[in-house]
Amino acid sequence: MPSPNEKLAESLDVLEALQQGNRRVFRSDDLSRVHRERLMENGFLQEVMKGWLISSSPDSEPGESTPWHASFWEFCSRYCDERFGEQWHLSPEQSLFLHGERTVIPDQLVVHSPRRITISSFCSAQRFTI
Repeated sequence: MPSPNEKLAESLDVLEALQQGNRRVFRSDDLSRVHRERLMENGFLQEVMKGWLISSSPDSEPGESTPWHASFWEFCSRYCDERFGEQWHLSPEQSLFLHGERTVIPDQLVVHSPRRITISSFCSAQRFTI
């Protein structure tokens, strides 16, 4: 019977495969329930919102915003792709900022699509209006 460390190592191998290409944002469905729960319990994943996870460090304190800040733009892109396919774009102002390499997380991000959403981000918490 595998030890707890061997089970965690197996889950970390699965996570490593998902992280190819510096990917940090995942759907819950990308991992089996066992691997997902094991990685979350050990601090390697954090839930951003129901069905969405981001990579984190087990050394991160609860409520620390560093993993969220590191994953914000990738999350926005993957979430909008999943929800709207190719029928979405950022507000003109935010698009210009990103093209100018200003990647500071805005207080509010407006996504234009057939169905409007607002993604608001605050330093220590995430809020999504859908």
